[in-house]
Amino acid sequence: MVGVAVIGIAAIAAASGCDARPTEDPCAAPLAALRQRLEDAAARAEPPGAPDWVDPPAGDGVPMEAPAALLVITRDDIELAGRGVGGGDADEAAEVLAEDLARWGRAHLDADADRLPVGLWASPDTPVERIQRAVRASPPEARFGLLVRGAPAARDGDPDYVTEAFRDDTQGRPRVRRQRIERAWRRATSRCEPARNHLVTGGGLEAASGPALGRPSVARLLEALAECGCEGTGLAAIEAVQARALLPRGPLLRARPWLRFGPPTDAAPEVRLTPDADVAALVEALPDSPPEGTDTVWVRVD
Repeated sequence: MVGVAVIGIAAIAAASGCDARPTEDPCAAPLAALRQRLEDAAARAEPPGAPDWVDPPAGDGVPMEAPAALLVITRDDIELAGRGVGGGDADEAAEVLAEDLARWGRAHLDADADRLPVGLWASPDTPVERIQRAVRASPPEARFGLLVRGAPAARDGDPDYVTEAFRDDTQGRPRVRRQRIERAWRRATSRCEPARNHLVTGGGLEAASGPALGRPSVARLLEALAECGCEGTGLAAIEAVQARALLPRGPLLRARPWLRFGPPTDAAPEVRLTPDADVAALVEALPDSPPEGTDTVWVRVD
């Protein structure tokens, strides 16, 4: 009788479909692919609060790891994590900068971190000698990632209203450009209301509310898109606006070798420059990939 009862239960379960495998969500793969593309764009976006008053040199590289202190150096100014540390004399600023870097590392890095990553945002005409003097007293674990501007990716097939929203004719009028992009976003999300309030913008569009740190997060947007699904929600238009909003001026990258400045104190290779060399010349002089056995290059001006 027990065997009969078991068979009967199995038959009822089969008839009711309880043992059937759950059907695969048809939106899982498209949303996963979209997540990867948007996260890749966010990794190459300027952090909120990045300086919009100077652009780094053009170049190629890899995404900047986070967290990293952002050091801005131009001919006239030196700024770390949104705080001025001196401008006119790089030698006078060196001690203050060294103390600020050490303090920043203690506040933001794990105690066992073996290096202090610093994003070096320098205008192309900044003399490399000025950088060398400014960072001469930096903690020995400091490694400088020279930031460069990659070429904007070609985006064919975007809706005309998206291309129109991002046309580059609003120099000096960031509010106008932001309003135009927000209108395009409202149109793109007209069939996915949960996504409406989650447009993520990169530097150049993001209002500076504090020191630049970390990459923009698309997590909440992706949660909203998962809520809407992929059928009839206009994901292509949403991606077109979001991808462009993350990279309005092209990707922000780190030159592949990490840099240290001054005469070498270890066996890492060096790049030697003349006193009149600027950051644009440094970009040209750096190797395309880190040297074998190390990821660091010394930069020496003498």
